[in-house]
Amino acid sequence: MTKRKLNFPGFVPKKIASNINVEKEIEPETGSETNINTGLKKRTGAGMTKISETASINLKDDYNRLKLEERNFKIKESDFQNREQKFESKINQLELEQKKVKKLIEEEGEFCIDIDPRECQVIKIPGRIQKLLNEQVCDNLITDFNSHIGQKEPIYIRPIPDDVEKINDNIKYEVFAGTRRRWAAEHVVNELNQKFRLKAFIKNLSDEEASVFTEKENAKVEWSDVEFGFFYSELLANGTYKNQQELAKKRNIDKSMVTEYLRFGILRESFPLIISAFDNLSNLLELRKLWVKKLLMLLEDKSKEKAILLKASSLIKAGKKLSSNVLYNSLIKAADNTYKTDRLEAIKESIKNKKGKESIGTFTRSSVNNIDIKIKSKSTLTKEELKKELSILIDKYYKVNM
Repeated sequence: MTKRKLNFPGFVPKKIASNINVEKEIEPETGSETNINTGLKKRTGAGMTKISETASINLKDDYNRLKLEERNFKIKESDFQNREQKFESKINQLELEQKKVKKLIEEEGEFCIDIDPRECQVIKIPGRIQKLLNEQVCDNLITDFNSHIGQKEPIYIRPIPDDVEKINDNIKYEVFAGTRRRWAAEHVVNELNQKFRLKAFIKNLSDEEASVFTEKENAKVEWSDVEFGFFYSELLANGTYKNQQELAKKRNIDKSMVTEYLRFGILRESFPLIISAFDNLSNLLELRKLWVKKLLMLLEDKSKEKAILLKASSLIKAGKKLSSNVLYNSLIKAADNTYKTDRLEAIKESIKNKKGKESIGTFTRSSVNNIDIKIKSKSTLTKEELKKELSILIDKYYKVNM
């Protein structure tokens, strides 16, 4: 048996609640414990030995402390249960609302509800270029929403599909028409700290149906060529339509018109620097179909591509705001300068005789726009042979002089 001193808090009858010496003897075999010369109750413990302890006991403080801890625990437990019940109730309420919404959609096709603008996100292919939305673009809507005028036209939404990733856990709907109104409403709530509820028609539409409705609804405010171009390109990219022919047929659009619009998608994918130049320095929405067509033709030539992209890069670096016309003409001029440099390349070729030894004439550039052909009056070549030699030289330099 061993002895050691330690502070030992214990429960004793009230009459002996004071600083006392506690000595207890424990049988290692049975684990039974006997407390000697105190009023402590017996208790058990395995493998213990005799211990001599000094116990500082204040029963009243100990008792009050434990009761307080017990009461606090019960309060916390009760609070947790209440929160859990409220959370479950909210989940049940949301599920009930969603069921009601789906039922109403099935019965009536569409109906109008009020929603928090923070409960909806924009559909993946919205038509309008979302990054171009700002306070300036939406100024009139922000003013209306923040005054007695309010919202004039509802937006169009659908319950968010299960396979669509939410930007946060509060999202319940996708906006497929009225993205400017949604942006303005969210700005009023988040930035101006005003309460605002969006009026919204809710419809249960597939991706294709939503895209058709988006185009039809947004036609009330004329789309730019860029918006049509990006919209059609994204519909093909995400598989809404298999190919250009199917898109043109189902949208009832002339195939050649679709081709023109799809060039915007090609330019954005292959030459994002040019899109960035119009976006940062002027107005991307002013980029025209004919401009894109001309740029893509020039960009097929590697030397012109290099010149155009270098020009775009230098303009972006300078950061000076330009009109869309000035920016476009600057890029075209960069390509033209490359073209003129090619045309000034020196040309001087000798036209040889039949054996390839004696020069019977020259093929020489006399100015930027003229090439002189000089043939000796006496030659061993026949007219046909001379035509053949000249044809070779013309074919060689014809592209330069176009």
